[in-house]
Amino acid sequence: MDVSHASQINNAGLIASSKKTLTEDGLELTMQSNHFGHFLLTNMLGWFCNFLTNMLGWFCNFLTNMLCWFCNFLLTNTLGWFCNFLTNMLCWFCNFLTNMLCWFCNFLTNMLCWFCNFLTNMLCWFCNFLLTNTLCWFCNFLLTNTLGWFCNFLTNMLCWFCNFLFTNMLGWFCNFLTNMLCWFCNFLPTNTLGWFCNFLTNMLCWFCNFLFTNMLGWFCNFLTYMLGWFCNFLTNMLCWFCNFLFTNMLGLFCNFLTYMLGCFCNFLTYMLGWFCNFLFTNMLGWFCNFLTNMLGWFCNFLTNMLCWFCNFLFTNMLCWFCNFFLTNTLGWLCNFFLTNTLGWLCNFLLIGMLGGLLKAGAPSRIVCVSSYGHAWAPKFDPEDLDFHHIPYSSMKAYALSKLCNVLMAGELSTRLKGTGVTAYSLHPGSVKTEIFLKDPSSAPFWKIALISLLKFVSVLFIPVKNPEEGAQTTIYCAVDDAVADQSGLYYSDCKMVPASEAGRNHSYAAKLWAASESAVNLTAQEANI
Repeated sequence: MDVSHASQINNAGLIASSKKTLTEDGLELTMQSNHFGHFLLTNMLGWFCNFLTNMLGWFCNFLTNMLCWFCNFLLTNTLGWFCNFLTNMLCWFCNFLTNMLCWFCNFLTNMLCWFCNFLTNMLCWFCNFLLTNTLCWFCNFLLTNTLGWFCNFLTNMLCWFCNFLFTNMLGWFCNFLTNMLCWFCNFLPTNTLGWFCNFLTNMLCWFCNFLFTNMLGWFCNFLTYMLGWFCNFLTNMLCWFCNFLFTNMLGLFCNFLTYMLGCFCNFLTYMLGWFCNFLFTNMLGWFCNFLTNMLGWFCNFLTNMLCWFCNFLFTNMLCWFCNFFLTNTLGWLCNFFLTNTLGWLCNFLLIGMLGGLLKAGAPSRIVCVSSYGHAWAPKFDPEDLDFHHIPYSSMKAYALSKLCNVLMAGELSTRLKGTGVTAYSLHPGSVKTEIFLKDPSSAPFWKIALISLLKFVSVLFIPVKNPEEGAQTTIYCAVDDAVADQSGLYYSDCKMVPASEAGRNHSYAAKLWAASESAVNLTAQEANI
């Protein structure tokens, strides 16, 4: 069976005619076209776009690397050197301030020790001078000299009184008594009685002289000597006691007090020096070292954060920006326009040409990979599928292409009902492929930024599948026995979910089928569906 037709696709500027031959051994497709135009618009344009993309990517990478190098040199090395220099200068200043403060504390401690020693020596000298020498001189003068003079004066006065009383007065009285007795004896008889009286008078005078003059004088002298010795003994004992009490004991007490005061001053000096060393040297040094370390850590942290921010901002973000906005834009534009806009027509043409084989090989399945983005398609107009009347947008074209896949699966289920051929449409999910690097270049800048932000948020908050996980729903619709009797439905995550309202519209599906047949010049007899 030979079927021939001519197709015209205005969107790609591609004019071609094809002749298809369908035999029992398989399907042989022979294309007779304008090879020069096909090669020029497809291969050369693709090569030029890839070359321009690679050159633009190389230039962006070179510009990014140069900018990263400049940021690393300027912000990392220069700023790190400045932070290290500032840290070293601060450490030097803290050490200098610590040394100066320690020197001042040591100087203050030495001056305080010198003042304490000077005060101790002056106090010891004052105690020795006032309490020892002056008090000893006063005791010697008062108790020794003055008391000795008074005792000598008293002794001399007593001796004079005794001599005057017992010697002179008693001698005068004895002489007077003797003279009176002699006169009386002379008055009496002279010879015998006179001799006796003279003898008696002489013996009485001798006795009186011996008794009152010699013995009493000796006794007075002895008493005077003993009294003088006792006064001297009392004076010496008093002087010794005063010397022992006020000189030796007071000197010992003053020396002990001086020693204790010196020990206290030395202890106070040592404690003050230890406290000053501990407070100003150790604690201040520790605090300065801690402050230096914290400042160094903060400077390093600030440097690292700044370097990270610069690397993130100028390296990663700029690389991402260049790759996202500059590198992939042209390639995405060509790939997106040639793939998404014409994708559903290519699917329609392929399915139409394989319709007979699919029926002959029943049971067989047709799986149309769509997307949840089909719900974002503009109002469906089968007369304006190539955006002649409505403003073109790559996202609108993408959504419309996915909506056409859903509608085509629904229309195939209607047309192939009872033939053993089933059709499915599905949403594979958010798959981590290069689709996230594609940029809707035809949109304004604010729309580009908004879409980029939405994609970035979708990566963060919407579960993203790897390619193996993203293929599970497609494999499920292609081989799983659970859906063998189902057709025309929409699936996501290996389960049936309702499509959008436009995707369930049978009128839209019929109109799309007719418009697709008209676009590729494929009749119902040729499609064999």
